[in-house]
Amino acid sequence: MILNFRKIKKKIKINKKDVYEYYAMRNVFFSKNWFFEDLDKLINDVGNYHAIFRPTFYDFWVDNFELHKPSVNKSKIKIENYIESKNIFLLNNKIGNF
Repeated sequence: MILNFRKIKKKIKINKKDVYEYYAMRNVFFSKNWFFEDLDKLINDVGNYHAIFRPTFYDFWVDNFELHKPSVNKSKIKIENYIESKNIFLLNNKIGNF
């Protein structure tokens, strides 16, 4: 498709509303840093986004997890608050109530 884009671009219809909705849901509404301080850095450290769902990620996490770090206590509190809230979504702190 990429090599033949000029031929097929007239057939492709992009709904701007859908693009905005996707962007908002992926980057604005839901908090990607609710558990890790910097998810983008973590993704870079483990190789790519999909690596965070593989067993090697858990090895990385165990090797880099330090109980005495203040961020660990914050994460524990966030998890406890999330469980107690019975919310099903992890909302951005600036927008939602979590």
